[in-house]
Amino acid sequence: MNLKFPKEIQTKKNKKLKNKKDPFYPNEKTTWLNFSKSVRLQHIETVLDSDRFFARCVTCGKLKHVKELHAGHWIKIKHKATKFDRKNVHPQCVECNEYKKGEEIKHEEYILNKYGKEVVEDLKERGAYPYFKIPKEALKIINDESKEIINKICKEKGINKW
Repeated sequence: MNLKFPKEIQTKKNKKLKNKKDPFYPNEKTTWLNFSKSVRLQHIETVLDSDRFFARCVTCGKLKHVKELHAGHWIKIKHKATKFDRKNVHPQCVECNEYKKGEEIKHEEYILNKYGKEVVEDLKERGAYPYFKIPKEALKIINDESKEIINKICKEKGINKW
């Protein structure tokens, strides 16, 4: 049985759909990759050479190569309003971030000691809204800022980008 479609349906069906991504605006995944790198690089404590640079997990204190650390969220990543907040995201080792579910109490203590009670309360308040859409313009700004931070730190500390 051979079905005939009207001409307008045939034309649409046969055309290849192109991915309509706007090259000017990064997507959320690209922005996250650059943001995550910048967060981890901002916490570098020790540089042995251009390929060996280390930061400390904010919850357990272990010194690890920056590439082995995660950018861990105190208010979880599903809460988009705080996903790209530098006061909510800090280096954490895999054990703390994944296996110990972010060590929320220790992470909160770190934020409280570093930024104060007002920041903790602000993050909690904004984190109460999980259905927040990040505008593409904001993603571009965050991505551009993150790239600048990466470039600046790599140049200042004489380390290779990865």
